[in-house]
Amino acid sequence: MSQTNDKTRKAVIYARAEDFRLKPESDSLAYQIDLDSRYCRKQGYVIVGTFKEIAPGSLLQRDEFLKLKEAMEQRAFDVIVVSSFDRISEVDSIVQAFIIEAEGKGFWIESVTEPGIDIQDELLL
Repeated sequence: MSQTNDKTRKAVIYARAEDFRLKPESDSLAYQIDLDSRYCRKQGYVIVGTFKEIAPGSLLQRDEFLKLKEAMEQRAFDVIVVSSFDRISEVDSIVQAFIIEAEGKGFWIESVTEPGIDIQDELLL
């Protein structure tokens, strides 16, 4: 989901991998960051930060994920860009809770490879 208006949107990238020995290239941190960066440029976003980490997505206490949440409190950006929503977590309830929290604070979360999630529709399923 993308918003358009007169001001340039500031974006942060969040990239996460399970471990360094990833088989699919699409899960590597470098690939995610490159894909997300190209998406941001195409959207006209200014990248103001990148959060990257090697950690299981099922954990809530991930260092970079916690830093991302702290940065939300500082309102230094408008949009969080991920290559896919499972980079937030492979646990659907964690993804949904984070999207609800972020949108409640006025942030957009955009996945490069997936359409936007309408949380209201997801909650009604």
